[in-house]
Amino acid sequence: MQKPLEEILGINMFTWASWAGDTERTDVWSDGGADSVRGLNLVANARWSQKVENGTLANFGMYFYDSTAKEGWTPTGYDPAPFGFYPLPGQPKEVLQPVTIAPMPDIYNELNFIDEEIQGVSGATAVEGGDTDPNAGGAAQTEIQILAQKAQDRAKNISKYHKRYWEDIGNIFVALVMANGESMTPAKLHKKSQKGKYYAKTLNLKATYSKDGYKVKVGSKADKEADALQMVQKLQVATAQFPQNVPLQKIQKQQTLDWLGLTPEQQKEVMDFDDQGVPPPITVNAGGGPPKPNGLPGAPPGGPPNPGSPVPLQITAKTPQPVAA
Repeated sequence: MQKPLEEILGINMFTWASWAGDTERTDVWSDGGADSVRGLNLVANARWSQKVENGTLANFGMYFYDSTAKEGWTPTGYDPAPFGFYPLPGQPKEVLQPVTIAPMPDIYNELNFIDEEIQGVSGATAVEGGDTDPNAGGAAQTEIQILAQKAQDRAKNISKYHKRYWEDIGNIFVALVMANGESMTPAKLHKKSQKGKYYAKTLNLKATYSKDGYKVKVGSKADKEADALQMVQKLQVATAQFPQNVPLQKIQKQQTLDWLGLTPEQQKEVMDFDDQGVPPPITVNAGGGPPKPNGLPGAPPGGPPNPGSPVPLQITAKTPQPVAA
């Protein structure tokens, strides 16, 4: 006996998901984004195939021959060779006649016309699609930036319906668990630690019930890395505007370490070393004098020290210490 899906599973929603961009209630094979230009593409493919086949037949080098020129004679193929001589029973022009293959007219104007029509129907011009315009002589800097941005947006749009598909799968799963958690077998999950060790935990699906429900979030590793990189770039701009802001500098360093994918232990080691405030190496004059403004300790301004002058020494210390000459 047939029963409603809601009575069987306890949920009032479809239990299947689709990648389609324009789903229909009565047709699982709904139209996709390229269906509006499918006919034009079929015409372009047919015309190109005809052009290729026409050239192939013309290059075969086929001939008609006079079968009455000599009794029992049938022409055979000859291997081309320098100064080759090939016998025929009579005058060649009377015995053989080439099979004429009419050349096909140029189709490139037709293909360009079809391409323009496809762009007009879909609204995806060359620049909008992330490609250079073949009719333009050169690309300006602004156009190049648009090309890069459009190509990036096009890559994101490819996975838009894929993400929505997995979001639908997640919502279906949540609805099934909320409606049937009491009768489901407890699930056993495993979590991997930073050191590579797995820890098992049995999840009681009944205990996961929430009257407020759950929100499904779908993401990919590439999107996460791209967002992290964008955040690091924004922080670089911010820290350039506030170079003396210590908290902002620390946030930038922490975000950079997160983007690198370091383990918490590695991040702590790096930040602890940075918090020690180890100063850079300080150059000190061999005679004990302070560094000169030109960066060469003990040297006269305006040029390098003379060959006979003492050689500057470099030491690492928080406070300059006198060094014996």
